[in-house]
Amino acid sequence: YLNMILERFAPACPEVETCAVPETPSNMAIEAQVIYDNYLLREGPGRLFDSIGMFDSGTPISVIGRAAGHDWILVQIPNRKLGWMNRVGVQGVDPFDSLPIIPVADAVVVRGQMWNPDGTPALYIGFSLQPRGNTTPDFTDMITTGTDGTWTAYLPGNASGEWQVSADSYGCPPEVAPGQCSLPGTFPAPLIITLPDASAEILESHILPY
Repeated sequence: YLNMILERFAPACPEVETCAVPETPSNMAIEAQVIYDNYLLREGPGRLFDSIGMFDSGTPISVIGRAAGHDWILVQIPNRKLGWMNRVGVQGVDPFDSLPIIPVADAVVVRGQMWNPDGTPALYIGFSLQPRGNTTPDFTDMITTGTDGTWTAYLPGNASGEWQVSADSYGCPPEVAPGQCSLPGTFPAPLIITLPDASAEILESHILPY
């Protein structure tokens, strides 16, 4: 079981991340279930990776690891196949952040940090990444900042050229009812980056005061 994980997801870990592989995956796995119908399992931790399965609400899964960032988890489905799901559509018995970060093979990793006007980390800000000039949803990845204001996006290994990175949505913390929080300013202009060169940078951006 562990060898299967290592063979499938085991390149060198990025220097800015601390990656680990569970020593006893079966003991560390978190039991969970899918909470939306037609929910996709993907080859990698991002919306631009190929879909390798679709599951309905109530499907039991085991969560055995997570990607760097705050969006994607590595799961095992009932037939023991491994793949990645966005955590927004999965409900577990324990927090997924307790699981180890699993390195991802053949991926371009883009990282960023978003700040509020007062210099504090900007939480739950949604970013979209897409090839410059292409707004087709099928070519758009979406990620969110965590409680530290950071985000990490994984793109397929052949991602290259100019890409646009846009802050374009926000959400409320779990303890706040939807619609009861507000953005403390306006979103900055999109960033234009060149891949794979920009994967070595931390992309910093700031919410602009009103």
